[in-house]
Amino acid sequence: MGVAAPPTPLSEAFTWAGTGTVYATGDYTLSTGSWHFVTTMSYAADVSDAKNGGQGLRMQRNISGSAVWMNFDFGDASSQVSSVSVAYGVYKTDETAARTADFSLYYSQDQGSTWTKVGASVTASSNTLSTATFSGLNLTGPVRFKLAVDGIPTARLNLDDFLIQ
Repeated sequence: MGVAAPPTPLSEAFTWAGTGTVYATGDYTLSTGSWHFVTTMSYAADVSDAKNGGQGLRMQRNISGSAVWMNFDFGDASSQVSSVSVAYGVYKTDETAARTADFSLYYSQDQGSTWTKVGASVTASSNTLSTATFSGLNLTGPVRFKLAVDGIPTARLNLDDFLIQ
């Protein structure tokens, strides 16, 4: 029995026509499929968001539970996920005020019924995007992923350029 072949990478820029000006909870269709947002928005017009290109995600500050997750499975039993990466930062005035937001990556292999945390939490404190890479996963599909804030962040968390390999 050989090693599972890697699936074609999945890349999501969190860009779509449905930008908003309020934090929303619900399902949204993006380029890769349906994603669920919890107190999250995609806002293109605000230059204070840390993002690549025209859009990215912003999660609300001063509340717990903000998250975004895949409503679809990636890969199958013959494919293996080795890493996930995501660009992250904080809203401009939150950086100036020295506010932070911690977030974590989770995976599910039962269509989102249960979630398992991957590695350590990541702390965002800069308005310049950084990339968090969670490597050495060796997960066999089907699998889905979730990004969620930890605790109650004092900063608005920006996320962009999600990549599964």
